[in-house]
Amino acid sequence: MRGLVACHEPPAAAIGREIFARGGNVADVAIATAYAQGVANPFDSGLSGKASIHVRLDGEVAILDAGHLIGSNVPPDLWREQYQGRMYGVGPFIVEGYVNFVGYGSIMTPGFVPATQLLFERFGSGRLSWSELLEPAARLAIDGFLVYPTIAYEWDDDHVAVPPAGWNLEQAVAAGNEAARRVLFRSDGRAYRNGELFRQIDHGRTIERIAHEGPEAFYQGDIARLIAEDFERHGAFVTFDDMANYQVLVHEPIEITYRGYRITANPPPGNGMIALLMLNILEGFDLAGLGYHSPEYIATLADSMRAAFVDRARYRGDPAFVDVPLERLLSKQHAAQWQERIRAGDVPPPTWSEDDDNTTHLSVMDGDGNAVSMTHSNGGYAGAAVVTEGLGFLHNSHMKLFDPMPGSVDSIVPGKRQGGSVPIIVSRDGEPILVVGGAGGTRQVTGTVQTIVNVLDHGMRAHQAVSASRVHSEHPSWLFFEPGVPEASLEALRKAGRSVQPAPVALGKINAVQRDPESGEIYDGAEVRGNAGRGFAGYFDDGSG
Repeated sequence: MRGLVACHEPPAAAIGREIFARGGNVADVAIATAYAQGVANPFDSGLSGKASIHVRLDGEVAILDAGHLIGSNVPPDLWREQYQGRMYGVGPFIVEGYVNFVGYGSIMTPGFVPATQLLFERFGSGRLSWSELLEPAARLAIDGFLVYPTIAYEWDDDHVAVPPAGWNLEQAVAAGNEAARRVLFRSDGRAYRNGELFRQIDHGRTIERIAHEGPEAFYQGDIARLIAEDFERHGAFVTFDDMANYQVLVHEPIEITYRGYRITANPPPGNGMIALLMLNILEGFDLAGLGYHSPEYIATLADSMRAAFVDRARYRGDPAFVDVPLERLLSKQHAAQWQERIRAGDVPPPTWSEDDDNTTHLSVMDGDGNAVSMTHSNGGYAGAAVVTEGLGFLHNSHMKLFDPMPGSVDSIVPGKRQGGSVPIIVSRDGEPILVVGGAGGTRQVTGTVQTIVNVLDHGMRAHQAVSASRVHSEHPSWLFFEPGVPEASLEALRKAGRSVQPAPVALGKINAVQRDPESGEIYDGAEVRGNAGRGFAGYFDDGSG
């Protein structure tokens, strides 16, 4: 049996390969890899994170939605008087002091641990115990690993932590707490550098407790009590009951067809709907015939992105609180209306954006087409920059994505679920051929869509499809591009009146695994861009296939 896991973090990919070799299935591999990602990249994910998991195993398919929830202790009109507008005019909500970006007020009820518990109970192989899946991550934290370029970048003094404030890591942690400082900085107070040993003893001990006492220890037991007491002392909005009562939602995936392929994704409040809407719109254009990265091709991509983001701005949100007309939005008729508007040059700018680079993703598939696409996130650079004393992991910070003003789809309401993420599985004639997803706020959506288009419309292998230069258009004025997009196309777009700009950051960090359904061969689509690093793939082949 062959198996491959692709993710951003090399130590985590190695652990995923180890679990394959020990007889684990794709769910086992995803769990072990995800916990290791939280250790190997604590800036982007961890025990306090959210998770969106798309799994297909032995014919059973499900979406496990474990988004962050707004805590029950949120008071009425929270931050209404301190509200200062939105980042870039359309992005996250800015509150005086950036207390919704960093610190205890930015923390939401986490869902990562119960999500992985449900994945284990419902889809695990049974050949490896819960503790056997978590022990490698605990060992990685306690023994440590050598800092690699992708996370060395996070300690760089020139890296901006909180964009509105322009803070670096030192300043962000100063707005958090001392326990976070002791986790993220060396004992001499200096930031870690590439190649230095990074150990997280308390973090590893916490994972060991979850491994041996069970996941309930985290969200119903002693760990949850320590967290709740810490939160109460420091004015966080999440309570012990919020932790204990957290529910992972299980959904059927939403789906469309695209040029004869079946594309399945996560429903709202996740971003799967937006990716599927983009693909529905793009299906109305002969992308291959336009010429790859021609001016017309790029313009069509950009307009389809902006169209989908217009609908996202109008209908995004938790369906428990917001009406989302999903059937209409994913209909071919709705896509045809957008196609007509694009051909007429009538695409208004969206009114909402999401800037959340601090997310990670894993894609895993075996030679039989069993697959998991999992996106999980802490919500911000160093999360909330808060660590509960003795536990060693960073808490999340997603409250910045909720509107302090009442009456909007994003208004702050206790229990409202935060979405994002776009884990996707592509099939043909019932056979999975591609598992894909990524990180990078709304750029994960456009990056994932372009990866799918590169495979299905242009016949690229996964690695080439992920590596190809991308564009992104969402802001009212800008069309961003990465190096490698032809200058002649960019110049033609400028002459046509488009504001074409070099991308200030990587346009998504995507990881994919591709499968040939006839031979069962699987191919690495690990990301190559972003933060001076690259994704890594753990490949296993027992020789039987």
